[in-house]
Amino acid sequence: MDGIEIMNMMFEMFLAVTMFIAGLLTYLFRNEPNKAIGFRFGYTFASKEAWVKVNTFGGKAFIAFGILLFILSLKIHNILIFTIIAVAGILLITAVGYKMAKEIVEKESIIEPAIGEPKPIEGIDVKPYLLIQISILALSLGFLAFSWNKLPDTVAIHFNIAGEPDNFAQKTLGVFLFPLAMSLLPIALTYLAKDPMIIRVAPKTSKKALKVFAEMMTLVEVMLVWANVYIILYNAYGFHSNTLLSTTIFSGIALLFIETFRLLLAAGTLEQEK
Repeated sequence: MDGIEIMNMMFEMFLAVTMFIAGLLTYLFRNEPNKAIGFRFGYTFASKEAWVKVNTFGGKAFIAFGILLFILSLKIHNILIFTIIAVAGILLITAVGYKMAKEIVEKESIIEPAIGEPKPIEGIDVKPYLLIQISILALSLGFLAFSWNKLPDTVAIHFNIAGEPDNFAQKTLGVFLFPLAMSLLPIALTYLAKDPMIIRVAPKTSKKALKVFAEMMTLVEVMLVWANVYIILYNAYGFHSNTLLSTTIFSGIALLFIETFRLLLAAGTLEQEK
């Protein structure tokens, strides 16, 4: 096993352990809605039963998935394939949890209908955010199409701390299919943010919090698209700047931290208990 495979395996193990810990925390904090841990759909906040059942399921599922990923990390040392498996598993567990929560709340509303007209939870207009995200993605796909014939069959898709390529993939997967799938994720989450019963980070999530969430997803989209554009520039045109690469990475991480803080603040998660 060479150095690159060892680094890949360490990253995969880290991801697996993170998944396991997330599942364990979700299971341990499953009994009461809280401000930080658990499946945070509008439906789970609308029903105590939904919160408990969904987070019990989700906790166990992520614990099991974390163990599975750890086992796979000993066999699969390709970050692309491993990441696809991880993302697919997360989406599947999340989708099942959402379906469970929705069914429980709908069942409760039939058995015990609310008195009077329930106050709707106000959503946001996500069209401006979607327009920006889709436009950026479309431009990057146009650039990819323009550069396609200049790309080698095998492309570098990851760089080490020294700015040297340390992971490679077939170009259709490395600069098209995988980046496209990753770029569609924040677009999908932004679209879902129009319904607070789907995207809801805290029991009293405000309209402002949903806007900050949409802004964060737009930032993530920009970062993902830029990463793929840089990979295209490197492989098709030989462009490489370690300074630019490091600056954009650290700037992006810093902005994500800021947006996360704004989101928690807007959602009331950082407010002191009275």
